[in-house]
Amino acid sequence: TNVMNRGDSDDDSSEENEEEANSTEVALITVLAGGTDPNKFDDAWNHPDPTHRKGWRGGISKEFNDMMHKHKVWRVVKRKNVPGDKRLVGCKWVFKLKKNGVYRARLCAKGYDQIPGVDYTENFAPVVNDVTIRIVLVLYKLLGWKAEIVDVETAFLYGDMDVELYMELPEGIELFDNSANPETDCVLLDKTIYGTVQAARQWWKKFM
Repeated sequence: TNVMNRGDSDDDSSEENEEEANSTEVALITVLAGGTDPNKFDDAWNHPDPTHRKGWRGGISKEFNDMMHKHKVWRVVKRKNVPGDKRLVGCKWVFKLKKNGVYRARLCAKGYDQIPGVDYTENFAPVVNDVTIRIVLVLYKLLGWKAEIVDVETAFLYGDMDVELYMELPEGIELFDNSANPETDCVLLDKTIYGTVQAARQWWKKFM
């Protein structure tokens, strides 16, 4: 019996791996064929192709999980409690099917809605000079240095919001938070998100 159970488990694992490989292959073919990415949340969530629909839903679910649970980016509050000198910043979904088959769903704030001096004060963040990069690469080659590549996933979600900034509820949030009501609620950002004017600066201040 134990042998049969292990065999069944191996078969299930093989089927899952094959399904994942097929999904990645379909995604890669779509990218190479110049397929278009969804422009709206509904287009992604209800994509007519089952493989793409599964991929986009997975990407959206990951983004909501990162924001709501992993980083605790916001708190849902009542619109009526938003101070009179504040206005709600909009947000939108950006979808990108990457060449490696990853379905990237990114929730971005509409930073152009932010008011200078109210919704942000400073937005300067240092950036590395390209000449410096070339010098370091030359030294790496000449001196035989060991190189490591570091990729911080959802980097801007680590930055602490430095002002009181309110944002419209993200489209689709009701699928992941039953208590959120788009008619009466909004979110108060505790962390920066992509699209906010001060995101890069707050990320730099957090880790540098």
